[in-house]
Amino acid sequence: MTPAALKLARAFADHVAGVDGGNWIVTFGWCTRRAQTDRDGKTTEFGPGLDLGAHHVRNVPAEAIWEADGVKYAMQIPSEIVARAEKKIIDVDPLTATAVRLL
Repeated sequence: MTPAALKLARAFADHVAGVDGGNWIVTFGWCTRRAQTDRDGKTTEFGPGLDLGAHHVRNVPAEAIWEADGVKYAMQIPSEIVARAEKKIIDVDPLTATAVRLL
């Protein structure tokens, strides 16, 4: 994970910590379709890729939880997607301000 992706994950973890009593794990998950709608209602399609989310810790097996610089996270990325990634590093996606990508 790049420092930029870690910074985004930390900010998101801080945000979800206040939801329903906390105990959330940041997740990097593969999506077959991603889109972003701006305030004017215009939707931009980004196609398949990684998305940033959170799952309650009770729903994530302990062996699936990783930690980087105090940020706990999990990944739900199909092995064939990981195999195609050249560097196998999670980074911030330059197309959006809140998405991540696998390099």
